[in-house]
Amino acid sequence: MSFKERPTAIWYAMEQGYLFKLDRDGNALVEKIDGTVYHIVDWVCDCPDAVFRNGSYEGACKHVHWLTQLFPCGLCDRVMIFSPYYRVFECPDCGERYRLDAILKQRAARLEKRQAA
Repeated sequence: MSFKERPTAIWYAMEQGYLFKLDRDGNALVEKIDGTVYHIVDWVCDCPDAVFRNGSYEGACKHVHWLTQLFPCGLCDRVMIFSPYYRVFECPDCGERYRLDAILKQRAARLEKRQAA
């Protein structure tokens, strides 16, 4: 199975018709093709898998896994997508790129700040 065929890959979600509306990094609305909407706030999803089973994919639901592969573009306010081959987040609209390690550091700092509060 290739990376794009895995249920936790963002490419898989897009091929299945899921829509994503990012509020900011870690917050989003995920809409299924049937119109069902799940809310993710600070990396916590309200889908049945997350609420009742604590996620089926390494302690998280697929929606949260998908969200980790998206990042708000700082240049054009669109959505950047993670490329596992180049290990960067790239905006398909403007071409802006962020390295994975920079995003992970930013996310870790925000989590640490939130936990300290």
